[in-house]
Amino acid sequence: MNISSSHKRTGLHAYGDKFLCIKDLDWWKGHEYLTGPRQIAFELDDGIEEVENGFFDLIPTIGELEIASSVKNLGLTENTLKLFRDNSVLIRGKFDTYAERFARENNLSFIHSDFVIGRAGDYSEPWGTDVITLRFQPGSKPEIRQSNFCQGSSAGSNGGGDIDFYLPKDFYRYKTQEDIAGMCWGTCYESIMKCDELRVFLEKAIKKHGYYFKHR
Repeated sequence: MNISSSHKRTGLHAYGDKFLCIKDLDWWKGHEYLTGPRQIAFELDDGIEEVENGFFDLIPTIGELEIASSVKNLGLTENTLKLFRDNSVLIRGKFDTYAERFARENNLSFIHSDFVIGRAGDYSEPWGTDVITLRFQPGSKPEIRQSNFCQGSSAGSNGGGDIDFYLPKDFYRYKTQEDIAGMCWGTCYESIMKCDELRVFLEKAIKKHGYYFKHR
């Protein structure tokens, strides 16, 4: 199992195996992520199924936990649950998964995970790859991130980069998949229209009356 710095948020990202063990955290002992005053995020990547009992007891700074859909057991102790509640840990995940059930059953806040809704292009070409991501930040409006990844200095390259724009908090009530596709870069219109994950998200958000729930 690998644990590295997260590229999405301040914190750590676990990936590479089905079982996350306490010993996997050894390299980070004494690091400010675990000892500092600032809360951090911890991400369990897709493919992880189980976490060893007491693992999160060693992360007193945890403030946010992203749980992939593959996770079946977090290996919680009474101390873990107390830590999560004392820190008001925010749970990230997809609808109708272990993550959402865990947040609800333990009176923790839940917010839907960010996810890619469209992709087009080829990194090897001068214009690169366009990627569209639907992102959610607690306490602020959801947003669309439009990213271009390219080889930078190649002839015709646009240099890459990100462009963000906000959506209304209740966008799921009246924005259709076609509306959202029409707001984004035209290169990704077709892939956004074909994105089943976006379609399911919009349907479930309407039924659940949102994507961010404060259970505590």
